[in-house]
Formats: sequence, C-alpha cells, structure tokens
Amino acid sequence: MRQTKTIFSIALLTLLSCQNQTKDNQANSDRTKTGTETQAANNRQENPTVKFSRQPRYSIIQSTLAAKGTYKLDSYTGDVYQMVLSSNGNETWDKLLRQPHSILDTQFDNSTNYTLFLSPLAMRFTYLMNVNTGATWQLVQDPKSEENFFSPIQ
Repeated sequence: MRQTKTIFSIALLTLLSCQNQTKDNQANSDRTKTGTETQAANNRQENPTVKFSRQPRYSIIQSTLAAKGTYKLDSYTGDVYQMVLSSNGNETWDKLLRQPHSILDTQFDNSTNYTLFLSPLAMRFTYLMNVNTGATWQLVQDPKSEENFFSPIQ
C-alpha cells in the first residue's frame, strides 16, 4: 500500500512537471511568434516598398519564336520590359512605352492587374491586357525607329 502511494505520488509529480513544461514551451512559442510578427510589421514600416501578397508581381514570358521575344511583366503596374543587349554586350531590360488607352485603366494595389499574351504564331500577336477592364494593347514596331511599344486596341 505504501509502495502504491509512493508510485502514485511520483506519477503525479511527473504529470505536473510535464504540464508546467508544456506551458513554458507554449509561452516561449507565443513570444517567438509575437517577435516575428513585430519584426515583419517593423520591416513594412521601415521599408514602404515591402509589400506582402500571395499574387506574384513579376514574371518572365518567353516567346517560342525568337529570343528577342523575352519580356518581364510587372503585373501590378502593367510595365513591360524587353530583354535587349546593351552597348557593352550584356543583357538588360528595356522598358517598353505604352500609349494611353481610351478605356479606363483601373489598377488595384497589391493585385494582379495585367497579363501578357504571346502567340505561338507570330511576334506581332503579342498583347497586354488590363484584367480589370479588358483594355488591351498590341505590341507594334515603329517603322522608322524600329522601337517596340504597346499601342491601344480600340
């Protein structure tokens, strides 16, 4: 009987010790989470360009027809950059001009607003579209300067 009480007492002390350890671990975990969340909030306040979104902002789109048909799209702003060779022979991004559209060009913060479509048939069938309004531009080339730019499709 005495041995049973001793075993029971040891088991009870062990159980209480485990519960206290679990509470300590949970408190440490909560402090760590709070610290991480505080750090993330501080990063957003210190650097206003840091935005958190589940939607990717940038993408590279490659034409199956030609290497010159390599583009970087900022899907938030609709800015499109074409991969070009600089004067020293290095690859670089050249921002393409986009002419104003008659349709309202609605953009939402931290959200995908544009998509870029490249046809497998011909480079001239490259389109930029505002997914909120349907405003669409076609990639064209100025015959004099040979500069590419996006022209609105009415």
